[in-house]
Amino acid sequence: MRATTKARTREALLAAAVDAFRDDGVDGASLDAICARAGFTRGAFYVHFGDREALVVAVVEAIVSRWTAQVVVSADAGGDLDRSVAGFAREVGALGSGDLRLVLEAAHRHVAVRQRFLELAKGAEALLASQLRAAQVAGRASAELDAEASGAGLVALAIGLVALTELGATGSNQVGSVADTVRSGWLGTGVRGP
Repeated sequence: MRATTKARTREALLAAAVDAFRDDGVDGASLDAICARAGFTRGAFYVHFGDREALVVAVVEAIVSRWTAQVVVSADAGGDLDRSVAGFAREVGALGSGDLRLVLEAAHRHVAVRQRFLELAKGAEALLASQLRAAQVAGRASAELDAEASGAGLVALAIGLVALTELGATGSNQVGSVADTVRSGWLGTGVRGP
């Protein structure tokens, strides 16, 4: 029970921080305002986070982890590449709430956030590369593709599409078209399906 309560308090503080950072910017939101939004004191804050930077790192980690978990269907080598690319399109198309702006602002201002963001991005690249290699071994993806470069390319493409979507330069219908292009390129015409 105590562990559940503690986890809920941490999640409430994280959710309040995300909202405050979206509204006021990463540097504009005070700890008092974040604690008030969550309905807790600064004491509760310090039980969960050593300092403000630890909170910012946790917020970025939560946003990026949630997104990559939904984009990358499975962390194992047998993951379904086609579903991952389709999930990528769905999740990129659904973004636009300011999450990318928040993450990039935090990464620009805080070295620890930038390092954690890069670790998470590299992890997503590795998972996608693993899925592509498994699909290649199974004959479901073009053997000519460089798995690592393709994983890195898809993560970069996702970040770029989110940025363009947030700026209003592209819409979710174009994201789906890009995903179809990636799937046909990765899974290849004439390559036998799953």
